[in-house]
Amino acid sequence: MGAGGQASGGSAGGGASGVAGHGGAVAGTGTGGSAGAPVGAGGQIVASGGATGTGGVVATGGAGGSVVATGGAAGGGAPGGVGTGGAAGGAPGMGGMAGGPAQRILSIDFVGGVVSSAGGAGGATITPVPMAATEVAGVKPAANWNAASGSASAAPLTPLRLADGSSFAASVTWSQQGTPSVYGVGFADVPGDVRMMNGYLDPVSTTAVVNPVVTVTVSGLGSLTGGYDVYVYSFGSINNTDTRSRKLAIGTANFTVSQKGPSPTTFSGYVLGTSGNYVVFKQVTGASFTLTSTAVAGLTKRAPVNGLQIVWPSAP
Repeated sequence: MGAGGQASGGSAGGGASGVAGHGGAVAGTGTGGSAGAPVGAGGQIVASGGATGTGGVVATGGAGGSVVATGGAAGGGAPGGVGTGGAAGGAPGMGGMAGGPAQRILSIDFVGGVVSSAGGAGGATITPVPMAATEVAGVKPAANWNAASGSASAAPLTPLRLADGSSFAASVTWSQQGTPSVYGVGFADVPGDVRMMNGYLDPVSTTAVVNPVVTVTVSGLGSLTGGYDVYVYSFGSINNTDTRSRKLAIGTANFTVSQKGPSPTTFSGYVLGTSGNYVVFKQVTGASFTLTSTAVAGLTKRAPVNGLQIVWPSAP
């Protein structure tokens, strides 16, 4: 009787690090012809799935391996057994999936200042406290926030730091119409999210400028190819039942965000949407962008911007 084919497993799984298999699906024992040489050169199974096969068992070889069987003639008898290895083709192994680019986060905090007599803290003075590099804040939790201090930039703030602490050759400028101001919501100062959300740019309307605008421009983003997301945080201090609205815009994309007072005395977390405290501009492209916050309604018209985050690559 001719000996069945010995299975020899393939060299590697379908993915870059596919799961090791057990050779072909069947390393069959052939039934050589009744006549012929005592031992036939049974069919050899060569499977590309799996690291090393063990004959005679069903293959669980790395997906993606095709099977080639070459049955040798068994000394004049019938050809040795022909096995069928792991499913040809198959899905690639998980280990072989190519990883995407590492996520990069650039965060900018507008450092807060005085709360006026019209603010939620009843005229208390808040000393501006920039965030430390180790403080983590934001819907996309990140450290190394770049502190943008003052009601306007005398010169571009550059270079900036990414969340991992590396230097990034981008810059940011900011300005306000009306009466330029930096305010604080009135939260008791706590590092992290509270500190980031406490302070904000807040132009005050005047007779000459009824609907004041905050303008923030970030440049030097040419390396962020394929689009990025911009998270904009907007929340101010209101001491009465006034409802204030502002339009946040980047290019033609815009959100009209409304906030009804009185503002809370503690920060309770992030809320997405036009009645929340942040919005997201998806798939922004270009080496630079300009964000505007325009006061549009309220007994006292304001257009707060507390901070922003640029996240690349853009999420679906």
